[in-house]
Amino acid sequence: MPSVPSRRPAAPGQALLFCFDQFVRLSMAGVWVRGSVPREPVVWAMNHHHWWDAFASGSVLRTAGQHPTVLVSDRNLASFPLLKLIDAVPAAHAEHAVESLQAGRSLVIMPEGAMLPPASVGPVRGGAGRIAAAAGVPLVPVALRVVIRGRQHPEVYVDVGDPVAPADLHARMSEALAAMDEALATAPVTEPLPGFRLTVAGRSSVNNRLQALARPRR
Repeated sequence: MPSVPSRRPAAPGQALLFCFDQFVRLSMAGVWVRGSVPREPVVWAMNHHHWWDAFASGSVLRTAGQHPTVLVSDRNLASFPLLKLIDAVPAAHAEHAVESLQAGRSLVIMPEGAMLPPASVGPVRGGAGRIAAAAGVPLVPVALRVVIRGRQHPEVYVDVGDPVAPADLHARMSEALAAMDEALATAPVTEPLPGFRLTVAGRSSVNNRLQALARPRR
Protein backbone atom coordinates (compact mmCIF):
# COMPACT_ATOMS: atom_id res chain seq x y z
CA MET A 1 0.00 0.00 0.00
CA PRO A 2 1.46 3.44 -0.90
CA SER A 3 2.51 5.65 1.98
CA VAL A 4 0.44 8.70 2.86
CA PRO A 5 1.98 12.00 1.70
CA SER A 6 3.36 14.21 4.48
CA ARG A 7 2.95 17.97 4.72
CA ARG A 8 6.19 18.48 2.80
CA PRO A 9 8.13 16.04 0.58
CA ALA A 10 11.42 14.66 1.88
CA ALA A 11 14.72 16.16 0.74
CA PRO A 12 15.01 14.16 -2.52
CA GLY A 13 11.48 15.21 -3.45
CA GLN A 14 12.24 18.86 -2.66
CA ALA A 15 15.28 18.67 -4.94
CA LEU A 16 13.18 17.17 -7.73
CA LEU A 17 10.54 19.89 -7.35
CA PHE A 18 13.26 22.55 -7.51
CA CYS A 19 14.37 20.99 -10.81
CA PHE A 20 10.78 20.98 -12.08
CA ASP A 21 10.43 24.70 -11.28
CA GLN A 22 13.72 25.51 -12.99
CA PHE A 23 12.57 23.45 -15.96
CA VAL A 24 9.49 25.69 -16.25
CA ARG A 25 11.52 28.88 -15.92
CA LEU A 26 14.10 27.81 -18.49
CA SER A 27 11.58 26.51 -21.02
CA MET A 28 8.68 28.98 -20.82
CA ALA A 29 8.40 32.70 -21.45
CA GLY A 30 6.56 32.79 -18.14
CA VAL A 31 3.40 31.77 -16.34
CA TRP A 32 0.68 34.42 -16.08
CA VAL A 33 -2.20 34.07 -13.63
CA ARG A 34 -5.63 35.62 -13.25
CA GLY A 35 -7.52 35.16 -10.00
CA SER A 36 -6.37 34.38 -6.47
CA VAL A 37 -3.91 31.53 -5.99
CA PRO A 38 -5.09 29.61 -2.90
CA ARG A 39 -2.80 29.58 0.12
CA GLU A 40 -4.80 26.90 1.92
CA PRO A 41 -5.37 23.30 0.79
CA VAL A 42 -7.71 22.97 -2.20
CA VAL A 43 -8.50 20.53 -4.97
CA TRP A 44 -7.03 22.32 -8.00
CA ALA A 45 -9.13 20.92 -10.87
CA MET A 46 -7.84 21.91 -14.29
CA ASN A 47 -8.18 20.99 -17.94
CA HIS A 48 -5.39 18.76 -19.27
CA HIS A 49 -4.53 19.70 -22.84
CA HIS A 50 -0.74 20.00 -22.70
CA TRP A 51 2.33 18.25 -21.31
CA TRP A 52 3.24 21.31 -19.23
CA ASP A 53 -0.04 21.59 -17.29
CA ALA A 54 0.99 19.93 -14.04
CA PHE A 55 4.49 21.45 -14.06
CA ALA A 56 3.14 24.99 -14.46
CA SER A 57 0.37 24.49 -11.88
CA GLY A 58 2.83 23.16 -9.32
CA SER A 59 5.12 26.15 -9.82
CA VAL A 60 2.21 28.58 -9.39
CA LEU A 61 1.06 26.92 -6.18
CA ARG A 62 4.58 26.85 -4.77
CA THR A 63 4.89 30.61 -5.35
CA ALA A 64 1.97 30.91 -2.89
CA GLY A 65 3.88 28.90 -0.29
CA GLN A 66 2.06 25.64 -0.94
CA HIS A 67 3.48 22.12 -1.17
CA PRO A 68 1.04 20.60 -3.67
CA THR A 69 0.84 17.01 -4.73
CA VAL A 70 -0.78 15.54 -7.83
CA LEU A 71 -3.16 12.69 -8.59
CA VAL A 72 -1.50 10.37 -11.12
CA SER A 73 -2.76 7.30 -12.94
CA ASP A 74 -1.21 4.03 -11.85
CA ARG A 75 0.20 3.59 -15.37
CA ASN A 76 2.01 6.93 -15.30
CA LEU A 77 3.26 6.32 -11.79
CA ALA A 78 4.72 3.01 -12.93
CA SER A 79 6.27 4.66 -16.02
CA PHE A 80 7.74 7.56 -14.05
CA PRO A 81 8.71 6.20 -10.62
CA LEU A 82 10.50 9.47 -9.77
CA LEU A 83 7.02 10.88 -9.11
CA LYS A 84 7.00 8.84 -5.91
CA LEU A 85 9.66 11.22 -4.57
CA ILE A 86 7.16 14.08 -4.65
CA ASP A 87 4.47 11.91 -3.02
CA ALA A 88 2.28 11.75 -6.13
CA VAL A 89 -1.02 10.09 -5.22
CA PRO A 90 -2.05 7.00 -7.22
CA ALA A 91 -5.50 7.46 -8.73
CA ALA A 92 -6.49 4.03 -7.42
CA HIS A 93 -5.98 5.20 -3.83
CA ALA A 94 -8.24 8.23 -3.48
CA GLU A 95 -8.15 7.86 0.30
CA HIS A 96 -4.52 9.00 0.20
CA ALA A 97 -5.58 12.11 -1.71
CA VAL A 98 -8.01 12.93 1.11
CA GLU A 99 -5.35 12.33 3.76
CA SER A 100 -2.88 14.50 1.86
CA LEU A 101 -5.36 17.38 1.75
CA GLN A 102 -6.12 16.98 5.44
CA ALA A 103 -2.38 17.10 6.10
CA GLY A 104 -2.26 20.56 4.50
CA ARG A 105 -1.31 19.92 0.87
CA SER A 106 -3.30 21.01 -2.16
CA LEU A 107 -4.09 18.37 -4.76
CA VAL A 108 -3.66 18.99 -8.50
CA ILE A 109 -6.11 16.84 -10.45
CA MET A 110 -7.13 16.67 -14.13
CA PRO A 111 -10.80 15.61 -14.02
CA GLU A 112 -10.97 14.97 -17.76
CA GLY A 113 -8.96 11.84 -16.95
CA ALA A 114 -6.61 12.06 -19.95
CA MET A 115 -4.67 14.56 -22.02
CA LEU A 116 -7.01 15.87 -24.71
CA PRO A 117 -6.57 18.11 -27.78
CA PRO A 118 -6.52 21.83 -26.85
CA ALA A 119 -10.17 22.53 -27.61
CA SER A 120 -13.03 22.87 -25.14
CA VAL A 121 -13.15 21.02 -21.83
CA GLY A 122 -14.05 17.37 -22.22
CA PRO A 123 -16.41 15.46 -19.91
CA VAL A 124 -15.19 15.63 -16.32
CA ARG A 125 -15.24 12.75 -13.89
CA GLY A 126 -16.68 13.07 -10.41
CA GLY A 127 -13.54 12.17 -8.45
CA ALA A 128 -12.39 15.75 -7.90
CA GLY A 129 -15.66 16.72 -6.27
CA ARG A 130 -15.81 13.59 -4.12
CA ILE A 131 -12.25 14.05 -2.88
CA ALA A 132 -12.85 17.73 -2.07
CA ALA A 133 -16.04 16.89 -0.16
CA ALA A 134 -14.41 14.04 1.75
CA ALA A 135 -11.46 16.23 2.77
CA GLY A 136 -13.61 19.28 3.55
CA VAL A 137 -11.64 21.59 1.24
CA PRO A 138 -12.70 23.90 -1.63
CA LEU A 139 -12.98 22.64 -5.19
CA VAL A 140 -11.28 25.25 -7.38
CA PRO A 141 -11.86 25.30 -11.17
CA VAL A 142 -8.77 26.17 -13.20
CA ALA A 143 -8.44 26.89 -16.93
CA LEU A 144 -4.96 26.65 -18.43
CA ARG A 145 -3.49 27.27 -21.85
CA VAL A 146 0.07 26.79 -23.13
CA VAL A 147 0.52 28.84 -26.30
CA ILE A 148 3.19 30.14 -28.65
CA ARG A 149 2.36 33.62 -29.90
CA GLY A 150 4.74 36.52 -30.44
CA ARG A 151 7.51 35.29 -28.16
CA GLN A 152 10.29 32.81 -28.76
CA HIS A 153 9.18 30.57 -25.91
CA PRO A 154 5.70 29.31 -24.99
CA GLU A 155 3.51 31.32 -22.65
CA VAL A 156 1.35 29.73 -19.97
CA TYR A 157 -1.93 31.33 -18.87
CA VAL A 158 -3.75 30.12 -15.77
CA ASP A 159 -7.23 31.33 -14.80
CA VAL A 160 -8.01 30.42 -11.18
CA GLY A 161 -11.72 30.54 -10.40
CA ASP A 162 -13.68 30.81 -7.18
CA PRO A 163 -14.60 27.56 -5.41
CA VAL A 164 -17.57 25.73 -6.93
CA ALA A 165 -19.94 22.88 -6.20
CA PRO A 166 -19.00 19.66 -8.04
CA ALA A 167 -22.05 19.95 -10.31
CA ASP A 168 -20.78 23.33 -11.56
CA LEU A 169 -17.16 22.34 -12.19
CA HIS A 170 -17.44 21.58 -15.91
CA ALA A 171 -19.41 24.75 -16.67
CA ARG A 172 -16.99 27.02 -14.80
CA MET A 173 -13.91 25.45 -16.37
CA SER A 174 -15.51 25.69 -19.82
CA GLU A 175 -16.52 29.34 -19.39
CA ALA A 176 -13.05 30.36 -18.23
CA LEU A 177 -11.32 28.46 -21.02
CA ALA A 178 -13.63 29.93 -23.68
CA ALA A 179 -12.98 33.45 -22.39
CA MET A 180 -9.24 32.82 -22.43
CA ASP A 181 -9.37 31.49 -25.98
CA GLU A 182 -11.30 34.56 -27.10
CA ALA A 183 -8.68 36.82 -25.52
CA LEU A 184 -5.88 34.86 -27.17
CA ALA A 185 -7.57 35.28 -30.55
CA THR A 186 -7.84 39.07 -30.26
CA ALA A 187 -5.07 40.36 -27.96
CA PRO A 188 -1.77 41.75 -29.33
CA VAL A 189 0.57 38.78 -29.67
CA THR A 190 3.59 40.62 -28.27
CA GLU A 191 1.83 41.54 -25.01
CA PRO A 192 0.60 39.36 -22.12
CA LEU A 193 -3.14 38.81 -21.99
CA PRO A 194 -4.92 41.67 -20.21
CA GLY A 195 -5.93 40.91 -16.64
CA PHE A 196 -3.19 38.31 -16.10
CA ARG A 197 -0.16 38.92 -13.89
CA LEU A 198 3.28 37.37 -14.29
CA THR A 199 3.65 34.86 -11.46
CA VAL A 200 6.52 32.64 -12.61
CA ALA A 201 9.15 34.46 -14.64
CA GLY A 202 10.64 32.64 -17.60
CA ARG A 203 13.02 33.31 -20.49
CA SER A 204 13.17 36.41 -22.64
CA SER A 205 13.18 36.10 -26.40
CA VAL A 206 16.50 36.66 -28.15
CA ASN A 207 15.19 39.82 -29.79
CA ASN A 208 14.27 41.29 -26.39
CA ARG A 209 17.74 40.52 -25.02
CA LEU A 210 19.38 42.11 -28.06
CA GLN A 211 17.19 45.21 -27.73
CA ALA A 212 18.18 45.50 -24.07
CA LEU A 213 21.88 45.35 -25.05
CA ALA A 214 21.37 47.99 -27.74
CA ARG A 215 19.80 50.54 -25.37
CA PRO A 216 22.18 53.36 -24.45
CA ARG A 217 23.47 53.14 -20.91
CA ARG A 218 22.89 56.08 -18.61
